Amino acid sequence: MCCVLFDHMKNSCLLWICLLAVLFGSCERELRLDLPVYEQQMVVECYLEKGLPYILSLTESVSFFDADLLPVVDSALVTITHKGEVDTLSLIDTLGVYVDLNLDLLTAPEAGDTSGYYLYVEDLRTGRTAHANTRFLREIPIDTAYYFLNELDTPKAAITLNFTDPTPASNYYKVYFDNGLGAAKPKTFTWSFSDQLIENGEGTRSLSHRFKVGSEVRTRLYHIDSTYYHFLESVDDAIDAGGISISRPARVEGNINGGLGIFTATAYDEWLFLIEE
Repeated sequence: MCCVLFDHMKNSCLLWICLLAVLFGSCERELRLDLPVYEQQMVVECYLEKGLPYILSLTESVSFFDADLLPVVDSALVTITHKGEVDTLSLIDTLGVYVDLNLDLLTAPEAGDTSGYYLYVEDLRTGRTAHANTRFLREIPIDTAYYFLNELDTPKAAITLNFTDPTPASNYYKVYFDNGLGAAKPKTFTWSFSDQLIENGEGTRSLSHRFKVGSEVRTRLYHIDSTYYHFLESVDDAIDAGGISISRPARVEGNINGGLGIFTATAYDEWLFLIEE
């Protein structure tokens, strides 16, 4: 009797599964989404840094379903104005970037110098314009920095840096580590953070065991403004959203009026290490 009842239940379950499969199968239909026409915008990236000339990337945004590579806007007037002096940047075709051909290297501002930089971009083919402002913040020095090796057969170094966070103002930072451009296997690590979790002004950031003995390691502490910090955070959010099909889209936050992207000046302090046993 139990076997008969079990067989009956099993057959009933199979019947329901078949009915559901037929029912849902008959409900299949092609779904078409009428997406709005994508409006392309100029995308600007320009980072002012001591020891470098003006260098600017100017591209065209594309829709999510288009190619990953952003096309270069190759016919534009690009100027940067500082203390009344206007520099016009020229396109280097082979690199796809606009550069100050005078190659005047930027210097860190003197104490108390709060003069700003003004960027103006005009697409000569379409008449679109974009502009932005920025200025250098003062450098926040690295107080101490050191490394220590783990105890593996092939030891690797971890690096820690300490700094003093000025209070009570809110500050934003980016740390950067690399093992030199000439390394056989270049390694770069960077991330941004705010001072919200820093107590008593004593800032510390560490990188776990990443660099082999013999590596020449460069570490930097960048003092960045809130605009650049939120830009970096929003870029990370957009990358995360792009990798998950059910994730809510994330918009990149920048400071380019009339376009997308970022125009910012970054001040930093730098320490160099030769990793030795």
